[in-house]
Amino acid sequence: MSSYSATIHTEGKIPHKTGLLALGISALGVVYGDIGTSPLYALKETFFGTHPLARNIENVLGVLSLVF
Repeated sequence: MSSYSATIHTEGKIPHKTGLLALGISALGVVYGDIGTSPLYALKETFFGTHPLARNIENVLGVLSLVF
């Protein structure tokens, strides 16, 4: 298994290495960002998509129960 690393050179400073840890943190940000926006997208499509449901209390509570 190979790991990705790059060296960033700065003027007069010790070079910093970025690697698997930085890549892992970036991937976690993408995953958790996607999980955070998916319920909002699902709610929007449910009530405003091509085949929207009626916006009444039963449908809203039903969709919220599926999301949460």
